[in-house]
Amino acid sequence: MACRQYVPKYQVRRRTASTFENAIGVPQATFTTAFLEAARNRKNIFDNILKVEEYKTAFDNLLPVTNAIKKTIEEMEREIIRLQRALRSILN
Repeated sequence: MACRQYVPKYQVRRRTASTFENAIGVPQATFTTAFLEAARNRKNIFDNILKVEEYKTAFDNLLPVTNAIKKTIEEMEREIIRLQRALRSILN
């Protein structure tokens, strides 16, 4: 028989309150109807729910940062190769 860990009542209340504060409710049958829509309508509905445009904007805004990081990595890799060659020539 497994022993249960004692949890004080105030912690149980706090956890329960937090659960309900952060829960998402969907009115009955309203969410399933979106699946019955035509593909274009479904896309519009779910893109709006999932905030797809916000993710696309974030991706577009971070693209220059990503490219700068890639460029820095390439420069560092070239510098590593140069230093390795210099070290080999010193050791030989």
